Amino acid sequence: MMCLPLGSIVEVFFNIDIDTYTRQTKLDELQDLTLSEVETTSENYLPIQVPPGGFYLALDCHLKRLFVLFSDPYSLLYGPEVGKSVQTQFRENITDYASINPPSVPNSRRHKEYEQWLLENPDLCFRPESRCGVFHWGLWTERGHESRGPVITPDTNQVGARVRAHQHDLFTSFRNISYLKRFLLGAIEKSQRDEMQNTIQSLRPRYKEPWCKSNTECFSLRACLVNLLTQPHLDCGDVEWAMLAPFGNITGAEFCIADIERRFVF
Repeated sequence: MMCLPLGSIVEVFFNIDIDTYTRQTKLDELQDLTLSEVETTSENYLPIQVPPGGFYLALDCHLKRLFVLFSDPYSLLYGPEVGKSVQTQFRENITDYASINPPSVPNSRRHKEYEQWLLENPDLCFRPESRCGVFHWGLWTERGHESRGPVITPDTNQVGARVRAHQHDLFTSFRNISYLKRFLLGAIEKSQRDEMQNTIQSLRPRYKEPWCKSNTECFSLRACLVNLLTQPHLDCGDVEWAMLAPFGNITGAEFCIADIERRFVF
């Protein structure tokens, strides 16, 4: 028996078998489109409104989990007041760190319209508090050097002494988010959560100590996008689950999942 919060939505996609599904097919349709063409395509997706306190769950034809969206996970775990405080403090910590150590501006196909987008949105560039770019913290496998195994990212270990103290405080502040991610991932798929957590805890200290400040951490890499426009793309080498969390003030946009052709208002 499963108890669902009022307003939660469970949808089964009988045309998708996650074990044989090729994600690249849908991705190929989007990658050659301009940003405006992608937006036009997404307008044909079915809109989904998840009420506060509820969630949306997509299942494949064998009832395996494809995608989960929680409408307000911070209130679910911490309560409304504390949950809002956690989000606000996290956003302020990122803003402060980015003002001390601005993120790098990416230069790849994933961000091919980024410069034009910034020109059309100058308020994201020129105000003193504005920063644009991406941080990668934790471990990753360098593209083209997969045989070397995972290494600590440059954003994690290639910072000066002045920034290092601020970075330590920032990573320590991630504990509330790490605990929340662990809680949600356990609700989605506990066995996968436990495997991911055990893998990180078994890392040698020199691979773990620079970025992991919680014994409940489940993810070895954090990508922090600051005012960053990203083209549709597929990350390679990930385990089964990844998590996304917005922390800024986002207006005039929807969260779109092309594989199931759904768009979510948030």
